[in-house]
Amino acid sequence: MTMQSVAELLPHQPPMRLLDHILAFDSRQVCAVTAINTSPFRGPQGLHACYGLELMAQTAAAFFTLQTTQDAPPRQGMLIACRQFSTKIAHYPVDSCLVIHARLASALPHDATSPALVKFDGQIAVFDEPDAIPATDHELFGLDAKDVATQATLSVYL
Repeated sequence: MTMQSVAELLPHQPPMRLLDHILAFDSRQVCAVTAINTSPFRGPQGLHACYGLELMAQTAAAFFTLQTTQDAPPRQGMLIACRQFSTKIAHYPVDSCLVIHARLASALPHDATSPALVKFDGQIAVFDEPDAIPATDHELFGLDAKDVATQATLSVYL
């Protein structure tokens, strides 16, 4: 599995850059990973689940940069709404790795200069160790429901 650093994909700087790597992406979705042990915001119980919203927002932001072409420069989006956020856990465990999946749920604008509201459906899956993370794009994009701890629907204004 090829991992791409997020340092050049996001405007965020540490400690606010919460993602570690991009695992996979295509024209409709992206998967990122972060290790809870590297988060400066973790507490004794782990990372509070409310950070899941920011993890999904940063994953969606990376998606826009990854879609950049010569004809369509990168666009910065602004998270304006989270229509749904549900989580099975209060904290992501201290020694876990999270896989964040953001899937485009509405069309991107055809005109790169036109403002648009774009919707993403997101999931966060918790894995005990990096070796447990699915190895193929197909497995990443179809995360097993037993591993999914958090789900959300995000609206991003471009």
